[in-house]
Amino acid sequence: RRIPLISGELPQSRQQKLESTIDSLTEALLSVRQLMPETPILIIHEIPVVPFRRPSVLFNQAAFPVVDEKSRSYLGQREYISAVERVATTFSNVSVIDPKSVLCRRSICSAKTSDGMWLYMDSYHLNPRGATLLTSQFREWILKHVPSSQSGKNGS
Repeated sequence: RRIPLISGELPQSRQQKLESTIDSLTEALLSVRQLMPETPILIIHEIPVVPFRRPSVLFNQAAFPVVDEKSRSYLGQREYISAVERVATTFSNVSVIDPKSVLCRRSICSAKTSDGMWLYMDSYHLNPRGATLLTSQFREWILKHVPSSQSGKNGS
């Protein structure tokens, strides 16, 4: 995340990048609040990237590791995730959803469930099964924040 600093220079250090991201998020939330003071805002963290080779009928699926080789980057994102959540709590009616809370266990992300069902179409995109795992988080937020006349008949 390299959003320019007030001076116009790009942040170089990890701390500068974090501060730049926080400043930009705060500025964006302030802008939205000025235009729409009561509108609920949802911040969604990105899904974890899980490097793996797509299953193929030509290869034995068990031969390919699916545990996220970048699980350390997930651990490094905790500081960023915590900072975003701290900023969100300073504004009314702002919520944060982190897909990693559903897709990862003990900071390890996998392209498969514990019973061997695939969750990803490729390293970057969930398949329908993976997306379905996240629907409860989104549904809960929508039912809480969107009036039933806007979210569909009978709140569905």
